[in-house]
Amino acid sequence: MSSTGKVTLYAQCHCKRQTFEFEIPSNQFPIRTELCHCDDCRKVTGLLGNDFLMVRELLQKDFFDPSNPPKGLRSFTPSRVTWWFCDECGCHLIQHSQRNETEAKNAKEKGLEAKYNWYVFSGITYPDRLPNGDRVWERRKHSWVRPGRDLGGLARFMPDGLPRYAGTDDSKLIPYSDTFTEDRPEYRPTKEEQEAIEKASKADRLPLRCACGYVKLSIKRPIEIVCDEKFKRLRSPDEQKWQFKICPCNSCRTTGGFEGATGLFFPSLDHIERLNAEPHSPKPVGYTLEKLQGDPQKPNTVGLATYYSSENNARRFCPNCGASVWIDFKDMGTAVASTYMGLLDIPLRAAFSSWLFPAPSLKFLQFCRDRDLAEILRKGFCPEDDCSSTEEQKRMVSGYTGELQLI
Repeated sequence: MSSTGKVTLYAQCHCKRQTFEFEIPSNQFPIRTELCHCDDCRKVTGLLGNDFLMVRELLQKDFFDPSNPPKGLRSFTPSRVTWWFCDECGCHLIQHSQRNETEAKNAKEKGLEAKYNWYVFSGITYPDRLPNGDRVWERRKHSWVRPGRDLGGLARFMPDGLPRYAGTDDSKLIPYSDTFTEDRPEYRPTKEEQEAIEKASKADRLPLRCACGYVKLSIKRPIEIVCDEKFKRLRSPDEQKWQFKICPCNSCRTTGGFEGATGLFFPSLDHIERLNAEPHSPKPVGYTLEKLQGDPQKPNTVGLATYYSSENNARRFCPNCGASVWIDFKDMGTAVASTYMGLLDIPLRAAFSSWLFPAPSLKFLQFCRDRDLAEILRKGFCPEDDCSSTEEQKRMVSGYTGELQLI
């Protein structure tokens, strides 16, 4: 803590090309955060939810002038909020929006020079604890939780006891549930939602789309895919569903911005299809991995940005909106990939009931910086299994702290 009564924090992406330093008054900790499950948060990042530090009324100065951003930082504006991501590793770091009249007046009364509202992703903010051990931020609620359409989304797997809201309006409080399957009016889909759920449940393709619409893909049912015996664990016994899991490893956190990236696993990239890939074509056209890395200027290819977060993992993301699309696992051969679930273009209720099943175990839990969140994820994703089974893993879960690496 500095002598001026302020604490210096940093936001930094995985490749470390983008690093932002900012100061917060020492009497403003812990900083409020909320986990948002809205469509923009999912489609822009590829994650099922995003956690932001609400620093809009705490920053003395803007991070930068949005009209003249730092080199290598790209923006995407799907609504009134602009998202900023690194064009090298694809990590989303911050958001900003214009202040309305009331917000501008409040900022002026507080003597703040910042002209914009800013939000910082919690997963890439350092440190996560103050020198005295107190938390830098504290999650207060879940927003845009829609149990009728999405069965709560990621909130369904987070038995944290926090309030859940149907939007950002705190008056739309949803009765708490760990599963959202109880017979309550608030958990039932509307007529329109039910029709969409039934249609998606009966479909033979699982559609995915990024926020800007540049990436539009579909995945076949597992039963249609011929694969090696060792890959059959990636699908359910009836061969109708793909396996999905959440990964809280350091790479997923610092390329996604949140402590856990949720992906569905499948045994081959050859059956991914580009929707409407050719003009006047009534059927989707299949693409191999090589074609999917094609020239983005050509109309019939999907040109994805590629970033190697490790020697074995190649992460593909949309170069326009920054949405994470999938990961290739070289150490498992080119036959295995994981697609980010935030891109699912169907109601999540249909995905959970007809397309996907949770993995029976949770790996890399020991690398989750937020120790309370690690326990919540363990209970939510594998309540019958001790995901951190070894004493070494348990020790790491209770004692791991991420360290900032400045360049």
